[in-house]
Amino acid sequence: MSITVTVNGQSGPSLTATNGDVIEVTVSPAGTPGGQGPQGPQGPPYTTVAVGNTTTLASGQNASVTGTSTNSGANLTLNFSIPAGPVGPAGAAGVTPAFKVGNVSTLAAGSNATVTATTANNGANVTLDFALPRGLDGNGTSNLTLATTTPAALGVAAVGTGTTAARADHVHQLPVIAYANLS
Repeated sequence: MSITVTVNGQSGPSLTATNGDVIEVTVSPAGTPGGQGPQGPQGPPYTTVAVGNTTTLASGQNASVTGTSTNSGANLTLNFSIPAGPVGPAGAAGVTPAFKVGNVSTLAAGSNATVTATTANNGANVTLDFALPRGLDGNGTSNLTLATTTPAALGVAAVGTGTTAARADHVHQLPVIAYANLS
């Protein structure tokens, strides 16, 4: 390619132009382009980025990211280590609720049963008082007494049979109706 510059119709190796001069520029085309060059080398393989392990550091340590690669650096796995936040203030002491049976009394036959709950320790401890109606014997008087013994252990979980009822958490004998003071 060649470039020719003329000032006021004059050209040469050294020209001076002043205000109002006519400047012309001629660009002659370059030679014929050459053919296509050879193919360049193949670039690196397709790159993937994956999150690897994430671990928690002690509070106050610096976070870090480490990378490992495979396939000539094409597959990158990043492992993160992040510090835990500062420990917050201790919470209030928890309260474990407690339930217990208080008084158990009998009412006249035909009365309605009642249960009264009394709370303590901001409602965490509950005492239940029961009042149960008496049953009637053949003479129309009460023959029901309330047991105060602790129930026996329920046993190992099992499938029910003709004489036992089954549950997923235990097995027990089928209930039998018993009468007290039948004489």
